Amino acid sequence: MDSRLERVLILCKTYPSPSARYVETSCVAGISYAGELMRLYPVLFRYIQDEQQFKKWQWVTARIYKSNTDNRPESYKVFVDTISCDPDILSRPKKSGI
Repeated sequence: MDSRLERVLILCKTYPSPSARYVETSCVAGISYAGELMRLYPVLFRYIQDEQQFKKWQWVTARIYKSNTDNRPESYKVFVDTISCDPDILSRPKKSGI
């Protein structure tokens, strides 16, 4: 299993759902610093340390690896104990009138 440290801007998170395999999971979508779309799953959000719980529009750095059970190119698993959150949360983009 090849893993790498990745910087990801969190775009959205699903509401935690019960899971027979993982107890409770969330799916997180983000974009890497290099512009790659990323799906991080499973994220045991309620079970990670307070300082590792991230919000939408926040940059995080974490060790990730390619999922071997999900063939989608954007799907990765994350070592939740490696999550490090930037202290600042970006402003939400303003809606255009289009």
